[in-house]
Order: sequence, then C-alpha cells, then structure tokens
Amino acid sequence: MPEIENLPIKVYPGRARPQIFSSGSVLTIGAFDGLHLGHQRIIERLKLKAKELGLPSAAMSFRPDPAEYFLAQSVELEQAEMSQDCSILMSWRERMLALAATGVDAVLCMPFNKAVSQMAAEDFVRELVHQLGMRYLLVGDDFQFGNGRQGDFRLLTKLGEELGFQVEQSETHFHEGERISSTRVRKALAAGELNHAEILLGRPYEICGRVIQGEQLGVQLGFPTANIALRRRRPAMGGVYAVIAEFPDGSNHKGVANLGIRPAVNSLEHPLLEVHLLDWSGDLYGQHLRVKFVKRLRDEKKFDSLAALKDAIKDDVRNARSWFDNQAISTS
Repeated sequence: MPEIENLPIKVYPGRARPQIFSSGSVLTIGAFDGLHLGHQRIIERLKLKAKELGLPSAAMSFRPDPAEYFLAQSVELEQAEMSQDCSILMSWRERMLALAATGVDAVLCMPFNKAVSQMAAEDFVRELVHQLGMRYLLVGDDFQFGNGRQGDFRLLTKLGEELGFQVEQSETHFHEGERISSTRVRKALAAGELNHAEILLGRPYEICGRVIQGEQLGVQLGFPTANIALRRRRPAMGGVYAVIAEFPDGSNHKGVANLGIRPAVNSLEHPLLEVHLLDWSGDLYGQHLRVKFVKRLRDEKKFDSLAALKDAIKDDVRNARSWFDNQAISTS
C-alpha cells in the first residue's frame, strides 16, 4: 500500500498557488466518506470536464470531517456519540488514498478548525479562485458550506458569474430507487447488510490500518491476532466477521475479525479491529493491512470465562471456514 507522502496530496490553503494549478483547475469538494458509487460518478464527471477544459482535476476534502469537528464541539457529546450518523466509514488516511486512486491530478486536504467553520461562504469561494485558480466547480446535490451552512448552489452560481468560474450540480444517484449516500451505507453496515453496503460502495466494505502490538490475549487463547487501532474513530458497525486481509505485497488471506470494544474480557475504551488469519503465521507489526468484511458471523458478546471465550472463537473460526468453503463451491 503506498504511503501518503508518495501521492499527489496537498494541504490547502498554502502560502502560494501550487504550480500544478498555474493555469487554473477544475474542482470538487466534499467529505467523500466511503467514496461510494455516487462519489465515484462525481469524480468521473470531474475528470471528463478537466480533459475538456485542458486543466488539472482536484478533489478537496477536510480533516477532520466537519461532522466530526462539530460533534467534538457539542455540549451533548455523550448523547451525540450514540447516534449512528456520528460514525465514519473511512479514516482520513483511507479517504486520501481512495481519492488519489481515482486518478485525479491532485487531492487537497483542508484542515477544518474554528476559523474555517466561521468563514463566510463568499470568502471561502473567493479563496478557491485566488489560491487554486478555480475555473470549474462540481458539487453534490446537497452541498452547503460556509458559516452556518449559508452557502449553497444558488450562491455558487451567482459568484461564478462574478468571478469567472463554471459551477455544476451533480445529479442524485440511485440504486433501485434508493438514494446512494454515506448515511445509507452506514445504516446498511449497522444492520449487518454487508451485501447491500457492497452494492452502494461498489466494493466490499473495508478498514485499513497499521498493525500494532496488542495484549497478546489471542496468543494465550491459541488464536493470535493482528490488531489495528481505530484511535477515536467510531466504526459504523461492530461484531465478528469473516474477512479477507490484503497484505502490502498484494496477497490475500482469509480470516476472522472482531470489530468493537471487546466486551468479552477487559473491555476497551476505544474500538479495536482484531484479525485472526486462518492458516497463517508470522510477524505483521508495523505493516498496513486492508481488511475486507465479507460475512457477518455474530454480535460481540460478554463471556463468563476465558474458556467460554475460547470456545466461541473456535465456533467463529469453524463458521468462517465453512462459509469460505461454500463460497468456493458456489463460484467453481
């Protein structure tokens, strides 16, 4: 998996206009959480427009996501954290890598802080024109921006006429009558509907991260795990899953994963992804894994003893093997 430093990712705003935008740019802005099919179609439209205008394409996102920022500022933080809408599908790193992989010429990361949250909508747009030479802007059908979310497509159209850029509003994308959105993907994952989430995303749902040193509980139980810390990220789902882990060399390995706070024993303060790889042994510390969730096996549970937990893990491994075997038969 490539490192962030090797990708066309720039922090915005900078002190001067990047050289890549010396002649101007075509731009899209959004959270892009999950980079679902609707987002992908926006990116494809952006690249077509860039080719038509002979200008570089750029996708801009934020760190942290504005929703995360305002959540952290909320006086009702504990209650807000219980809401499914507060979960995120992708970490910042995953989002940047996914956007860069779409083939846009540049990915822009804008730090989202108090000053940005209070910036007037018109000032924000003028900065885009000044610093990026924005000549064309493509936004989603629900895009709002600026202090108090006062900026909308109508304002963008007005400013475009004044400042000399085109603005286009992307059409809403549907699947079988259902609007494709990050919120709908989150709800599908929370309900255990992995197949439906895969349809909306255009790929299996996955979590990527660096393997860290754990408490070695899995080793004690006979099921060593590769542990991926999610830090303060609240995942969109939890439970035990059959997974496919992609290694940095591109090889794939079947496994069983627990995603959550591990209530079975020594509950954790923050969620953790623990992956037991089937028929594999070795040292993965420090490496990045891409973990694809392919089948939900059960909810997280609390057990009365380590022996009971070990028996449950044995069942999970057996169920995962059975599911993988059935998939091999059905596709052969």
